[in-house]
Amino acid sequence: MKQWPISVEKALRAALAAERQAIGIYESQVKQFQKRKRADCQIYEEILKEEKQHRSELEDALEEAEASVLDKVAGHSFGLFLSLLPKRWNYHMHVWAEREAAKAYFLAWKELKNISGAELSKSDFSKLKQTLWHQTKQELSHRRRFQLALKGK
Repeated sequence: MKQWPISVEKALRAALAAERQAIGIYESQVKQFQKRKRADCQIYEEILKEEKQHRSELEDALEEAEASVLDKVAGHSFGLFLSLLPKRWNYHMHVWAEREAAKAYFLAWKELKNISGAELSKSDFSKLKQTLWHQTKQELSHRRRFQLALKGK
């Protein structure tokens, strides 16, 4: 098992819990929107695919594959609630949530950047740093998609 410094591991675990919840949210919304044949369902399907990739990368970094049932149930419950909201409110909630996800990844990246790379293998350190930066940018991209949807573009 990889031994990350405690501050980095804590940040990674927080990001992983958030990803698991996000997956539950998007799965729930995709299911609801497919039933209603909502035109914007494709946005949610594409982001769900990317969120699953984020989860997989974090699980690899932590060498953890056990799923948290609580995170998934919480995500599905919140996703069902969001799917009942008017489209505009739903988009506003996603703009906020994606910003928060980007912050979580950025904080984990910053924690990693603040430690000495000597504590980790160079490849693990470099790979995780690159992964976290990429995930931060993707979460901001998700946020931007919802902002554009709010503007009707």
